[in-house]
Amino acid sequence: MQKQFNTSELKHFYEIKRNEYLSNDRMRWFIDTRNTVTKEYPFRLEKAISLKIYKTINDFDEFGTLLTIDRDKDMSEFIGEINSILEKHYKNQFEVFFSIFIFFIENGKKVDILNQIVIGIKTMWEFISDILKSYPCSCKKCKTLIKNIISCINKIQIDLEMIFLQDCYYHKGIIQVGSRINGHGMNEGVCDRNKLRFNLATSPFYGEDVCKDDLLLLKSWAVNHLIILEVQREKSNRGHEILATFCLVFEDNTAELSEMFGGTLKTTYYRMINNIASRVRTEKIRAVLYVCETVYYSSEQYLKTLKKSANERQQEAQGTFLYNLIVSNKLDKIMGIGIDYSKLDNKEYPKNQIRKPEEMTDSFILYPVFKAMKDLSKKNHTEG
Repeated sequence: MQKQFNTSELKHFYEIKRNEYLSNDRMRWFIDTRNTVTKEYPFRLEKAISLKIYKTINDFDEFGTLLTIDRDKDMSEFIGEINSILEKHYKNQFEVFFSIFIFFIENGKKVDILNQIVIGIKTMWEFISDILKSYPCSCKKCKTLIKNIISCINKIQIDLEMIFLQDCYYHKGIIQVGSRINGHGMNEGVCDRNKLRFNLATSPFYGEDVCKDDLLLLKSWAVNHLIILEVQREKSNRGHEILATFCLVFEDNTAELSEMFGGTLKTTYYRMINNIASRVRTEKIRAVLYVCETVYYSSEQYLKTLKKSANERQQEAQGTFLYNLIVSNKLDKIMGIGIDYSKLDNKEYPKNQIRKPEEMTDSFILYPVFKAMKDLSKKNHTEG
């Protein structure tokens, strides 16, 4: 691009935009690191991991344990070291759900490589977009450049997270690494979360009334997923599946849909829920909607499964519920609408369920989000 700006006016314009977007400490880190890796040393960053343990009682607490590893070790090699840590600290715990986060250390300080890369590519995207506003171009080179940047964004959103993060399950001395799926949908190719927001009042799926009534908001959320279920049932003989999804509602009544996700282990869901709880503590979020599938057992069967592994319990499940849930700073409880898949042939059943949202217990899966919102409300009330 720099070579194409070959007149005095264009060169001056390019230099201004380059200094505005690319000549700063954060972008300088990319250049210096690239030069170091390609010209001086193969890779001088130290690799480390953080273990986050999600307890399966009430609030699913998480905490980190650091374990520095050699850069040449792969996952299979340090799984043994992790196993030793779990045996030492959790030998009396029946099962452990935990995530492994890989990160890097530079000069004794943690470097968030993934975040650095995301910000770097976002900056490049903004740089290109700003230039194209003043000098629109549809040439092959510009089209290829834009296509490559979008490809990089999508690759980061999917591939790099898979590399730097593993959700795991520990039972009877054995560590199982789970599989995950992410469906970015409308989020694909977008780095700026603000661009994902939509207005509830003007949305055809919600409207002004839901901005004043959170139970009506929950009912609208449930209706949307019931429509998806009906479409799936009509088009497929293989059944139906709703991936877990969050919708964050902000104080200005704009909303943001999260990526859809799923996993073979409950660890994935614990991690995602704790991530949302962290956002509630720092952002102006007034309500969180959540949809997920969960299996159920009879009371008698449930007691029998308590001494079995998570995989064994899953296999002995008697059915599946679709839960639509809401946590709100206006509500004193987690509220939910549960739909039993085995009763969907009864057309009146889902309508009746949507009419009467129920209180969920404090030990329900969204408790970390509920606790974060209530703690924030107490803090704001005290400070106010």
